[in-house]
Amino acid sequence: MLIFKKNINYADYSILSGGSHLEEVPNPGAPFFNPAQYIKLALEEDENLLSMVAKQPITFHNEDLRRFYPKAHKFSNLSATQQLIQNLYAGLDCETPWYRMNTYHFCILYDALFRFTYNYNRDPVKERKEALPDLNGNPISFNRFVKEYFFNTVFLLTADQFNNISPEEKKRKGYCCHCQFGAINGLLPTREEMELTESEDYPYTIYV
Repeated sequence: MLIFKKNINYADYSILSGGSHLEEVPNPGAPFFNPAQYIKLALEEDENLLSMVAKQPITFHNEDLRRFYPKAHKFSNLSATQQLIQNLYAGLDCETPWYRMNTYHFCILYDALFRFTYNYNRDPVKERKEALPDLNGNPISFNRFVKEYFFNTVFLLTADQFNNISPEEKKRKGYCCHCQFGAINGLLPTREEMELTESEDYPYTIYV
């Protein structure tokens, strides 16, 4: 399972209610946000999307990646993008162990979820209910999801912004991922950098 700020195995009522407690249920049968299902659907959609891109002439691959992955295309090609998405899906689909993501993973997941959320929110309510029944047609606040679940958003900085931050300031801000320089400066991830890192311990307290 993938590690986020919050445990994605728990139903989240706060995204819809505006509350701060995951287990604060307004009333029985109330709609709720299922973060694991949300991420799974986005990754499945991306696997299908990338399969279609792969069938196009190779001269169109870079253009397609630029359109579908506005952040991640800077450091990735089609093969690397497919591998990163596959690794994320495999980590999500595995109940144990728990896996930590690096900046490459968070960046490409950001693009995938942004596109999925944009399309979902524009769909008719009937189609929303079919896609994510637990939400009962409610829209998804992407920015709030990122704020509450992502603990690595350094990739949102431009290369100039990141490179002009002092080492001390990076440390203070928590910019400590060993892959962040490569992801922000457009370096293709190595095979090792595309892999998830297995956590030795359960990543949450009993109160999460």
